Amino acid sequence: MIKREWMFLFVMLFLVSGVLAETACTYMGEDIPCDEMPKWVWIMPVLIFGGIFIFGILFSIFWIWMLVDVVKYCDEKDKMLWVLIIVFTHWIGALIYFFVVRRKRLNGE
Repeated sequence: MIKREWMFLFVMLFLVSGVLAETACTYMGEDIPCDEMPKWVWIMPVLIFGGIFIFGILFSIFWIWMLVDVVKYCDEKDKMLWVLIIVFTHWIGALIYFFVVRRKRLNGE
């Protein structure tokens, strides 16, 4: 899974670098040399795809944390159901488990 995300990031960086190699770029409807483009135009794709990558990693860590929580603390009758929900719905199922079951357990209800 991580190899695929790294490969995606490298492909995006390669595509961005291909744009940099062009001799003329369009900015605000005008063709200008790419050297005169504002620097933030080149940084934005890297920031956007980097942010998506970081959120993907964080959601995956949260997903694994909720799976471990289900296996360790959930009742035997509900354990299999919650494992299936979390596995098949990924981070959405983990969020549902977090707000429905885990917070209730931590509050002592």
